[in-house]
Amino acid sequence: MANVDLYSTSYGHYALKTYGEIRRETYGEDYGQTSWMSTAESHEIPELLKLSNKPSVLEIGCGSGRLCSSSSKILGCRILGFDINPKGVRTANHLAEQAKLGQNRPISTV
Repeated sequence: MANVDLYSTSYGHYALKTYGEIRRETYGEDYGQTSWMSTAESHEIPELLKLSNKPSVLEIGCGSGRLCSSSSKILGCRILGFDINPKGVRTANHLAEQAKLGQNRPISTV
């Protein structure tokens, strides 16, 4: 059986309208999800961690970085995201640039 890299496919085509529609239909919101985490859980995590605009946050396995970007913009904190997938990292950096998070509340991925 052939191996299929679903993450690279998803991150590599992140901007396609179809993928956005699938994420919105599946999760109710588009955070670039490729996981089993629900939208409600995505909203609960910053609250459970009591994040504010003061701390720096490290997210390991940030994927597309959409949750990092959204959380940084809402909370005002600095987020450093790590992911092993190069296409996910490119997408995360692109989303951070679009959200203009580089100056005051940078997000970076490695």
